[in-house]
Amino acid sequence: VQLEIDEKEINKNVKVSEYVLGDLEYILEALCDGMEQQNHAEWLETLGEWKHYLDNKIPVDDKYPQPKEILGALNEIKSDDVATDVGQHQMWVAQFNKAQTPRTLLTSGGLGTMGFGMGAAIGAQTAHPDKRVVLVTGDGSFHMNLNELVTMKSYDLPVVILVMNNTVLGMVRQWQKLFLTDRPAPCNRLCRTRQCIWY
Repeated sequence: VQLEIDEKEINKNVKVSEYVLGDLEYILEALCDGMEQQNHAEWLETLGEWKHYLDNKIPVDDKYPQPKEILGALNEIKSDDVATDVGQHQMWVAQFNKAQTPRTLLTSGGLGTMGFGMGAAIGAQTAHPDKRVVLVTGDGSFHMNLNELVTMKSYDLPVVILVMNNTVLGMVRQWQKLFLTDRPAPCNRLCRTRQCIWY
């Protein structure tokens, strides 16, 4: 069931069985009216098991810091808002970020493009000048909007930028490994080396 304010967005990304048009504030209130509060203990237990697995089974390469370690250090800093770009770093933030305050993880979910995070971080820092805003981005995503560093400087926006550099378009490489096996494709028609996404 898709809840949507804009009729043109219905069935745009995913075909849906049903949809409800309107403002989410009112739709969600109407849907929840009369419903009993649930705690879903079995589901929370399952999530706990998955978290335990992630905490104990992810392989560690001593040669380089791992995403879990890097984001663990970020959790220690206790930033107020975390924005992400689009890519593997976005998935790692979703797994390892310990933010507990609602509306402090600024991410596009599956509906954005590489470069989204820089604008989100600028917006968050502008709206909350006294907070510490951190942009977690990948080397590929960072290149999409690095010109906006001038905007940050012009407005004295103290956004902290954490670039997770794996020297590839990591999500593209991951999907190619999963689905193209030994037939990698360059990231665009102009690329001849294939080194940017495959090694």
